[in-house]
Amino acid sequence: MLDLIALLRDVLAGEGGALLVMVGAGAIHGAWQGLADRRRRAYDAKAQHLIVGLATSSDPADAKVELGSWPLGAQVRALDLLGRSLTGEVSLAKDIARHLGLEQRALRLCSGRSWRARLKGVRLASLWGGLPELQGKLLGDRQALVRAEVAAWASAELDPAFLRRLFQMLADRDGHSRFAAQDALLSAGRAIVEPLVEYLSTVSGEAGGEAIVPCLEIAAAVADPRLLPPAFRWCGEAIVEARAAAAHLVGTIGGEEAARKLQDLLADPDGSVVARAAEALGRLRFWPAAGQLASLLRSRHWEVRRAAALALRQLGSPGQVLLRQALRDADTFAADMARQVLDLPPVVAG
Repeated sequence: MLDLIALLRDVLAGEGGALLVMVGAGAIHGAWQGLADRRRRAYDAKAQHLIVGLATSSDPADAKVELGSWPLGAQVRALDLLGRSLTGEVSLAKDIARHLGLEQRALRLCSGRSWRARLKGVRLASLWGGLPELQGKLLGDRQALVRAEVAAWASAELDPAFLRRLFQMLADRDGHSRFAAQDALLSAGRAIVEPLVEYLSTVSGEAGGEAIVPCLEIAAAVADPRLLPPAFRWCGEAIVEARAAAAHLVGTIGGEEAARKLQDLLADPDGSVVARAAEALGRLRFWPAAGQLASLLRSRHWEVRRAAALALRQLGSPGQVLLRQALRDADTFAADMARQVLDLPPVVAG
């Protein structure tokens, strides 16, 4: 019994000592972290004063001298703040980065064997938009996180060759890379219209591969009338998914010519293409297609019947009349779908 009590005393003493060590380590870490935070805030405040001076002076010599005495982390944060504060001052940021040796450092990191080093190099170079000669190479990097970072960094330059690589990157097997390419292209807005027209007008289905459908979806987000001819082209291609995406693009752009093309697609051999065309005609409120849409209520494809019925309801009075007539149709598929859509609340039907 005495041995057991002695053992428990030793255990408690050991645990108490360990607890004291942990508390002491936590206190030291907290104090160190607090000191680091105060130093960071102090340098950030200095960086703001420097940027105010740069905004009112054409000579950055004093800023270069002062920044040269700062730690690397503070230099990087100052360049980041400079890029976000003085829009269009890329040359100034690059000049300062070169003076501080950051440009060469980023170049070495981007050429390193470790993907973590390359990722750090890309992030460093992105602060002043530099090292465009590495962008093409790094877009094909074997590490997906590096590819994604390059796509996010260089999209603002809108170089046609680079944008074409971004289009191809939409078929990347890694989700991070695909999302980064998509986000970069969407962020560019209408500036991508001409490169996108050129790409969709010239690339073949075999060469474009899985990137074609995402490209057509990006085009639908932009919905510029200049994209209508390549959209018509892909409406007639052999790839079913591309025809369906092209139908959506045509409907998003709209217009009389677009509506006529969508009418033609109602005779497509694939149900998914017909459904997208029907949906688009409904959104365009193209009532001359009401008769064709009504005939699709007898389709064996549920997706086609549903799209046709909803499109008819969107057409207003002509479509409503045809839906009520379909309630008495001998085809049970047509009658059932007409009943379902007519019973929908207006918001859902729209």
